[in-house]
Amino acid sequence: MNNNAVATIDATPTLPVTVNVVDDRIYPCLLNGESRRMWIDRLKDALGTESEDLANYALVTMFRASKHPEALKLNAMIETVRAGHARDPQETLLLVQMAAVSQRLQESLVAEMNATLPEDRLVHAKIVRQYGQLYCRQIEALRKYRRDGNQQITVMHIDHADAVGIKAG
Repeated sequence: MNNNAVATIDATPTLPVTVNVVDDRIYPCLLNGESRRMWIDRLKDALGTESEDLANYALVTMFRASKHPEALKLNAMIETVRAGHARDPQETLLLVQMAAVSQRLQESLVAEMNATLPEDRLVHAKIVRQYGQLYCRQIEALRKYRRDGNQQITVMHIDHADAVGIKAG
């Protein structure tokens, strides 16, 4: 028997929550026989929230994050938030913000690469740097939040007999 065999997990695969964007409006992509209510429940599950208001807010925030909203971009952001496995509304909000910043970072990178004038490249490079720094701070905030805010305290014992004194001259 091979002990290195990969274990299989029996789990129901998560169905993707997707939308269409037509004339700057968001429309849910319903599965066969699915009602709008069922789609909203899947969206809430994907975003890690029980609040329909928060799910709608998250969807609109992600929509507005893109300079040129497209279904592909919005669906990628929804999947990014879903993959973050939010445990509560605060994590949902942070993951939505992170997805939005990531989207703007990607758009800024494309704009920097497509800039023809050196001045434009410098402007876009500055914007890319700012979004990159913001995204790094958001990752750190999520990491700290997921540690439940527990502070790490290090206690050091110093034996004064072994301490070395410095004599001022």
